[in-house]
Amino acid sequence: MRLWLHKKIFTTQRPLPNLLNFAQIINEQELLPSHPVEVAIERVKEANDKLADLSSRVAEGFVSEFHMNLGGMIRGIVQADVGGGIKNYQPFFTAQCRIHCSEEENRCIENLISLIFEQITLLEYSLFIHSNNTPTPTTTTTTNSSSSNAASFHNSLVASFNSYKCQIETQFGKTSKSLLPLGASIYSKCDQNEMIGKLPTNVAVNNNASNSSFLSPPSTINNSPTATRAFRSHSVSEFQNSQNEGNLSTRNSQISSSSSTNSGSGSSNFFKNSPLGTAGNLIKSLQVNKRI
Repeated sequence: MRLWLHKKIFTTQRPLPNLLNFAQIINEQELLPSHPVEVAIERVKEANDKLADLSSRVAEGFVSEFHMNLGGMIRGIVQADVGGGIKNYQPFFTAQCRIHCSEEENRCIENLISLIFEQITLLEYSLFIHSNNTPTPTTTTTTNSSSSNAASFHNSLVASFNSYKCQIETQFGKTSKSLLPLGASIYSKCDQNEMIGKLPTNVAVNNNASNSSFLSPPSTINNSPTATRAFRSHSVSEFQNSQNEGNLSTRNSQISSSSSTNSGSGSSNFFKNSPLGTAGNLIKSLQVNKRI
């Protein structure tokens, strides 16, 4: 019952804020209480929109302004120790609740589940953007400490996300949706380099490729239809075609040479002309397909 939201509209004699932090109320209107499921849907939608907006801004090159905010937003969802996160909505998903709910209420609960799956997809994409803009530890002692802390923070986000995703899929089933391009990874660059070093010797990898080549073990490649449709930019299409033709190393060299002329980060250059350059398109790309 504590999730029922009661709203009131107060009309003041003078507009606020003003010189004084108070004003006389001349009218008061109480709205109908909002259903707990409607409140949950509103909050998850708000979180998804904000997550998509922040990841898009970082991908477009506004790293210094929004990279820290993106990491904080991801942490607030996957490590919701204070607000409780999705744990607050668990009573809606119990069999006892579903039996007593009306048909309309059950439809709202299904809509909430779909939004939670959408959030999983957005979290994965946001972690990919965050990893490509997280500095890696170097041999320079002055910057090694901060870079190491940044990489450790990102790794903690990935670990929490994997646990969060496992919890959701265990309860509601798995989803095949993904916004990641082929060969992309949510892990930090250091972890990707370690994983690449463990590849069989017959796998050709260009170590000079930039971040835009998305080097990762072949086993991590996501072939979901959503990922294929979501990334239709010219550079991604060429990357996929060259990979299918067995020219992966050649294509990586081309991407590396073109990326070296740009001063921005790899993910920023890659997504600059991507159809997912805005938060609205991110949300639309998820709503094209219904959850399987």
